[in-house]
Amino acid sequence: MKVWSQSTPEAPSNTRSLTFSNDTKADMVFNLSTSGPFEIVGTLSNTGSKHPLAGSSNQAVKKKVETMFCLQPLKIVEVQVKFKAPKPAANEDWPMVMCNERHGELVAAFSNGDTQKFTLEGQLLRPKLNLLTEVVSKNSFANDEMDFGVCNVDCFKTIKVYLSNITEVSAKWSLNYVKFPKKVTMSKYTETAWEAENLKKVDDPDVFEFSHSGVSVLCLG
Repeated sequence: MKVWSQSTPEAPSNTRSLTFSNDTKADMVFNLSTSGPFEIVGTLSNTGSKHPLAGSSNQAVKKKVETMFCLQPLKIVEVQVKFKAPKPAANEDWPMVMCNERHGELVAAFSNGDTQKFTLEGQLLRPKLNLLTEVVSKNSFANDEMDFGVCNVDCFKTIKVYLSNITEVSAKWSLNYVKFPKKVTMSKYTETAWEAENLKKVDDPDVFEFSHSGVSVLCLG
């Protein structure tokens, strides 16, 4: 089962329907339970018999979903299992990685003491955007920095930037200005050439003009 961090119409469902059949010649009396971040949210069966303990003695706690069955030969039971995913904003429970896997089990405990286990796997998926440019950055210290070079004040230069979503998850994104952080150095004798260059930069967002369209082109001037 897969859960996307973005709620979109094309996102997969976090609930799966599992169908189990009794191919033996005797009734199968069992109880279903789950472990891990999974829960049974619905069951349906065409069997004509009931579990000996189903709806009999303990009526104080009423279960929402029937999990005890007496499955007759050639009858089936359909089980709906839900993957209980944490909220996408909870970074501790849902790390900021493309895929985070969770595991659990669906256990059938039979009246004779035997058990049968079915492995459950859930995937928490986040989108990831890759940045592509026409020209590779000349700056070997920061590959994500686009260098416009020297430009006359009466002219402008344009750089095309392409964003590619390398995952199956739909990505919602926007362009946001981030102020350039200047690093304070203790002395001219200790600063590196990279730090000296950063200190000379002028952080002025008004000199850039962003234009984005459906062809994923970003123009800056």
